[in-house]
Formats: sequence, C-alpha cells, structure tokens
Amino acid sequence: MVQSRSGRDHPLAKGGSLFEETPTNPPPSHTAAIFVAALALGTAAYASAGFINSGIDRLLSSPVIPIADVPSHTSNNIVNLGYASYRGLRNETVPSVVSWLGVPYAQPPRRFRAAQPLDETPREHNLKDLVRYPPFCVQGWAPWAGAEDRGGAGSEDCLFLNIYAPNIATNTSSLPVLVYIHGGGYHNGNPRAWPFDNWVERSSTPFVAVSVYYRLSSLGFLAAPEGPDKGPRASLNAGLHDQRMALRFIQRHIHSFGGDPKRVTIMGQSAGAGSVGSHIVAQNENPDEQLFHRAILQSWYRAPLLNPAGRKTVWNYLINRVGCSHWSWGLSRTLQCLREVDHVKLIQAADEGMAKHPTHDSVLSHATFSELAKATYPKLSSADIRMLENTYSQTDIAPEDIPEVAMSEAMFRCSSHFIGNKQGPRVYAYRFDEPDPVNYERAGHSADNYIMFEGTRTGSNGSVTFNPLTPSQRVLSDELISYFVKFAATGNPNAPHSMTDNVQATLAHASDAQEHISPIWPTYDTGKRIVFRAPEGGTGTSRGVPGATHIEEFDENEIERCKVWESLTEAIQI
Repeated sequence: MVQSRSGRDHPLAKGGSLFEETPTNPPPSHTAAIFVAALALGTAAYASAGFINSGIDRLLSSPVIPIADVPSHTSNNIVNLGYASYRGLRNETVPSVVSWLGVPYAQPPRRFRAAQPLDETPREHNLKDLVRYPPFCVQGWAPWAGAEDRGGAGSEDCLFLNIYAPNIATNTSSLPVLVYIHGGGYHNGNPRAWPFDNWVERSSTPFVAVSVYYRLSSLGFLAAPEGPDKGPRASLNAGLHDQRMALRFIQRHIHSFGGDPKRVTIMGQSAGAGSVGSHIVAQNENPDEQLFHRAILQSWYRAPLLNPAGRKTVWNYLINRVGCSHWSWGLSRTLQCLREVDHVKLIQAADEGMAKHPTHDSVLSHATFSELAKATYPKLSSADIRMLENTYSQTDIAPEDIPEVAMSEAMFRCSSHFIGNKQGPRVYAYRFDEPDPVNYERAGHSADNYIMFEGTRTGSNGSVTFNPLTPSQRVLSDELISYFVKFAATGNPNAPHSMTDNVQATLAHASDAQEHISPIWPTYDTGKRIVFRAPEGGTGTSRGVPGATHIEEFDENEIERCKVWESLTEAIQI
C-alpha cells in the first residue's frame, strides 16, 4: 500500500508507466494545453470522439428534465435533492472539504444504449452515506498495465459523480464549478486516481469540483460498420452520452452542493480533452441548453476516427471472437447477442481486435515517418505524405526524431494553435516542461496530471498509486491549481495578485524557489504562452537551468508545420 499526502491508502498499480515519452531536443511535449473562455459553441476546431467509436452521432438525443422546484439544502455534509438525500465524507486530513463519492447521475445503464435519467420525482426517502468511492467503469487494457492485466475489471453499473465542496458551502453559495473528464484513450480511467479534495483544500478561491465516471472501451465507444438502428435510444457512443447526461445532472443539482450552474468549466486530459472538444462542437438540439461555459483541454488527444473499412475489420474480429457472428443477422440482432456476452470476455476481445488490426495507438515507435503517418491516417495520399516529409526535412529536428515529433504535433500540440486561431482573445495556451519520474529528460504525456494530483498512477484494473512530490514540485502544483481555479471562477487564470497565499506558504519550505513569482499568463492572440516548470526543474537542454514558470513566444516554425497539418484535416479525419 502507498499513502498519499492526505493520508489515504491506495493499492499499488500493476504494470509500467502511464506516460508516453516525448523527444528530448527539441522537446515537443505532448503536455500542451489550452483554456477557452466565453465559449461560443460550434466555432472551435473539430475534436475527435476517439478511434473506437463509429463516429460522432447525435449527442443530445436524451430528454432534458426541467429543474425540479423542490427545497434543497446543505447542512454540514448532508444534501437533500428532493428525491434523495446524501451524506458526504468529512475527512480529518482535508478538514475543510466535504466529498460526496458516488452520486448517481443516471439509471444503471443498459449495454449499448444511451443512459436514461433518474426518477427525480420528490418523495420520502432515506439518508444515504456516500463516503466511499463507487465502482469504476469496466476497464479496457492499456499498454502500460502489463501483459498480466488484460482489462475487464470494473462494473457496468458505474454512472456516478464524485463531488467535492468546501464544508461551508450552502445551496446559496454559487461557487464556480470545475467538471473533470478523465483520460485513458477512451479505454480506461478511474476518477479515484484524480481526487479533488486537495484542490478544494489548497485553493484560495472557493469552488466545487466534480469528476465523472463514464463507460469505456467497447461498452462506451463501440466500432460498428453502420449506425445503430433508430430504436429506443440505441447508442454506440454511449460514453459521450454519459458525459452529457452528467452535465445535465450538474445543471439541475449542483446548486445544492454549493455550485453555480451558470459558471461551469469542463476540463479533460488526453482522451478527456478529446471529449471536451467533442462537447464544444456538438450539434446542439436545444439552443437554449448551455451545459458549460468554459473549457480546459490538456494534451488534447485528436485521434483519427476509424474509417468504414477499419470499423468493419475491428467489428468482424469482435463478433467472431465472442460468438456473435451469423450471416443472416443484422446489426440489431448482433447487438442483442453482444449484450448477452460476459463483459470481461467482450472487453478483452475488443482490445485484442484493436491490437491485431493496428491503429495509431499500436503502431511501432520504430517505424519511419511515412509508415507511421500512413498507419495513423490511412486516407493520407502519397502526395500528402511527401508534402509532410518535405515540411519536416527542412527543420533542425534530428531525422531520427521526426516521426515522433510529427505525430506529437499532429495529435497533441497543433490543437492549441487550431483552436487559438479560432478564438485567440479568449484562449490561454500552456506548455508543460516538468518531467515525470519515468524519464527525467522529458515531459511525458499527462505529466501535468502527475504534478497536479500528487503523483498519481492508475492501472487498467482500477488500482491507484500516489507518490510524494518534492518541495519544488509542490510549488508548481499549487501554482497550477491557482491558475486553473481562477480561470474556472472568472475566465481569466491570472490572480489579482502575483501569487496565492498557498504558493507563498509552500515556497517557505522550498529553499531553491524563494525568488519565484507567478507570471501573468497572456492570451493566445499575443503570440505567447506560459511554460510550467518547477524551480530548478525543466526537461532536456533546459533541465536544471535556474528559473521556474515563465512566458515564451510561440515557435513560428511549429505554427507553420501545424498549418500544413490543418490543411489535411479532411484527409486525416479528425
């Protein structure tokens, strides 16, 4: 067992690193991100829903429930929603925070169908304790989990929220709300790995945090050769529908936990950022329904959607592997068969199919640039690939690093520029330059989460590990939390003063960081971004160089390369 800073015990994770490494020189950190304020839905750059699903279907098909006009209140750690009352956790290690762990936001889901709303008819009810983390959603396999952990752990009955609030919050507090959608390649992820009680405890700006459980792998994003029947709420993108349902629940009930439904920021990392991007551009069936107001996209995972041929290949492998292939069956009958398959067998078969029929996630890192580009984006023509090869050959990037740099830019870094060019005055961009313990020369994919959430690791069996941060990393962690929460509260990540009291207090215990002052974070349209690093930190050639978080100008060469990728958007299907 490993104990976190807050004194909680967590089982050791199985397998290796959660992080995807990036080249050292230049350091094309996957951990680049953007903040988008004052959202205008439909104007941002397109974000994929992931490579497992069959395409972005209608996200808003579930019925909208009007807010019930029933009394509710928060008294210490008890909240009354009219149809249910919940008692949250008061943890002595984070005494100023109440955590409601496992708040249901939908009915237990039916496989491959959109989640249905709860029955929220006001009625007499018993008080229920929500003091332990709920079952996590069924996990797919992850490369870092190890061969012995093949996925399949978890529960299909997993549509819950974790809600964290200051213990002084009431239903009239109207605090800003930060909703977190976890990453994990749409295959895995457990919100327990990213707890927000320490954020709420450490933040000088009071706020309410929410983390969302949603269906994963083939249960949440099923690849099929055709769309689902127009039956009762059939859905192959169930995971995105789950997230949407959670956002509706938050709009109806977050005030009871002390939050303001008119100040909701959605935040996601990697596949979670891909989900956030999908919600930004989703076709809205109800123009008056505004489920969120700002967005934070960390390491925006712009994965290509499988084309019809790719979906058919993966689909055929799955249905043959689990015994649901019959020449006379249509999609509806095949789905019914899949609903009867044990979830462990189904998940493992789906993961095997993705591994046997390579996508961008399973291409060998030693491939040439043309091989990697073609495998990742099959619709690129030979002329497209020659144009890309010519673009990167004219840089000072080492030839052996070009494949990884190019894919890093295509799938992660360029997204900052795409959305920044659309909404520059309302966008704040950052680059993360602090290494994770796996490779001290590089800022790995999701390294910012390692710093913000006390060195978390998660396995595809749902296990979680917390690792202690150094004093300098603690400075950076407090700084990140301050910027993120300020943005959620006001749309501007800059505090009215140079540094939060909490950061200053942390500095008193970090002798190598005494001179650090948090810089003013500029908007994207200034041509600059913030670079996050711990004092005396950094990666690659900057490792150990004096200095901490600072402002840098955008790399004009990177911007030009991203313009080339943007011109190929239709071909690469993102």
